[in-house]
Amino acid sequence: MEAFPIILHSYPSSRLQIPTDEIVRYACMGQPTLDKNDRETLYNGAISAADELKKSISCRGVYRCFSVNFIDSVTADLGFAVVKSKNLISHIDGCSHIILTAITLGVGADRLISRKTEISAGVGLLYNCAGSAAAEAYMDILNEELIDKFYEKGYYLTERFSSGYGDFSITHQDDILRALNAPKTIGLTVSEGYLMIPSKSITAVIGLRVKG
Repeated sequence: MEAFPIILHSYPSSRLQIPTDEIVRYACMGQPTLDKNDRETLYNGAISAADELKKSISCRGVYRCFSVNFIDSVTADLGFAVVKSKNLISHIDGCSHIILTAITLGVGADRLISRKTEISAGVGLLYNCAGSAAAEAYMDILNEELIDKFYEKGYYLTERFSSGYGDFSITHQDDILRALNAPKTIGLTVSEGYLMIPSKSITAVIGLRVKG
């Protein structure tokens, strides 16, 4: 494994903008169109959930670069593991390096969602959706900072690609967290079923292409 450093990241939760539309979108997946009154109630609930959630979370992240060694059209040594995934290898085609990333909102989000679920399954769902939207919002912030940082170094970034998507096996969560020393750096672990603990967390691979 090449000796690229592990870089820590944090962001003030009070400044995190959690998109209300995203919370509502998550909450309404598979549901029929809501009438005006129900939609207004849902939006107001989403705003309240986001505001309360921001008081309970801690936005922490970590990332690390690795060189890429393509083995064949579906396999590459990505530094943290040898990965066989047609989807991921195609996604990072032409990249000389990857950035391995992980973020978490911490245990506070899980505790708040659990408390709200005990009160009402519907309210718990809304807070759960707010947590998902918040995690994506924080990852987007880190992503934008990486784009700026590596552009100055002469690289373009691909979109992020997470394990469990397409044929990029979820079993690589162990490899990702180990390579980032995530249990120690940001308190992020994975269960035997490869679910992340705390649950409002994201890991991803981002490709780096030399500007040309």
